[in-house]
Amino acid sequence: DHARDGRGDDGRAAQDVEERRREPQSEVRKIHAPAGMEPPRVHRMLVEEGQWVQEGDVLAILDTEQRNRASLRESKAAHAVAERTLQRVLAGAKPAEIEAQKAAMELVAANLLLAESQLRRSESLLKSNAASIDAVDEQKTETEALRKEYQREASKLEAIREVREVDVRYAEAEVEKTAAAVADAAAVLE
Repeated sequence: DHARDGRGDDGRAAQDVEERRREPQSEVRKIHAPAGMEPPRVHRMLVEEGQWVQEGDVLAILDTEQRNRASLRESKAAHAVAERTLQRVLAGAKPAEIEAQKAAMELVAANLLLAESQLRRSESLLKSNAASIDAVDEQKTETEALRKEYQREASKLEAIREVREVDVRYAEAEVEKTAAAVADAAAVLE
């Protein structure tokens, strides 16, 4: 039987030939580009019309230049943002922020001077029994609170002026990362 139907001794050779000759169930086969590549353009066909192919064979190479150029533009834009962020971190606070904090300190300083003056007056009046101990204690508490507030405002000013090393390192790392992305995107286009 095997000799008659062309399969030979083990039947495998003829069966392989028979499988390669199978016709598709329909004449039209749809070929889709990978997602995100609409509309696909064929750069080079790798098979001839009517040529037999197997599932998984590469049929064509698609033109991805447009997508690659867009990727390069996006990488360059991200790199520019990272460089500006680094410049902003290195520059520190805006002059207006520093001036606003200085003004807040000056206001607290003026209130502190007034409170210290009132405390001295209250202590003087206490000596002549014209003021109560409670009034002097209240004035001391207010004066001490204003001293602490002034110290907080001074600390805020220092924090605003400070360029933290960790912020600089982070911004520098972002610049390096985006520069690498630009180089990768440019390499794909070459």
